[in-house]
Amino acid sequence: MNELSLYLLKSAVGIMVFYTFYWFLLRRETFFQLNRFYLLFSLLVSFILPLLNLSFGVAMKGDLATGLLAPLTITTAAAETDYPAFRFSVYDLLAIVYWSGAGFFLARILWQLFGFAIQWHKFPRIARDRFTVVVTSTVKSPASFFSILF
Repeated sequence: MNELSLYLLKSAVGIMVFYTFYWFLLRRETFFQLNRFYLLFSLLVSFILPLLNLSFGVAMKGDLATGLLAPLTITTAAAETDYPAFRFSVYDLLAIVYWSGAGFFLARILWQLFGFAIQWHKFPRIARDRFTVVVTSTVKSPASFFSILF
């Protein structure tokens, strides 16, 4: 498994662990700023933690008994195969699935941001204390984006 795939797997497991903790313990809390901080911090930690080399060694005392093996000779022979020049492995399939999913969700969020931008320019805006309300007739449920309420 190449290094990028291993990094992506480790960060995905980290995100899964942090999100599971959030789902079971924090999602119903009303401290929204703390929840946002936790989610952003957990994403940051999930991306940084796989980059660190955390290894724990065990100190051993005394000599290690080593056994001698008979010499091993490895030879290479050109084998004739009927395989095509391009070989497709499971890791290639996992990479395609991963990047397809990432591309799909990136396109989805860009489409939603585009929809918010259209509503921002199309409908009237009302300025309140610390936020702006965009009064729309097309939104089925309210949504917020930073300090903008739709």
